[in-house]
Amino acid sequence: MTYRPSTPALRRQLRTAQGRASAAGSGRGEVERERDALAAAIARVRAECDAIESELGSQSDGNGERAAIARIRSALGEEQQPEQPLEGTDR
Repeated sequence: MTYRPSTPALRRQLRTAQGRASAAGSGRGEVERERDALAAAIARVRAECDAIESELGSQSDGNGERAAIARIRSALGEEQQPEQPLEGTDR
């Protein structure tokens, strides 16, 4: 048997409480979507870092570092910044 408040004031309080509970429940789904998106972004960055480590191991000059930076920015979906010369290199 479902509880039914006997007075209009109690019915309003019950509806308000149900509305708050519903709003809290819908907010939970949004948090889960955001968490999943962040987890996917972290996974992309980890994969890029692995590739960068192998790239830096094979190149000892500044080109490897610049390529590594470009790949990280690309994985994060950031716009590419103009390349800056590394300290101590002539361009």
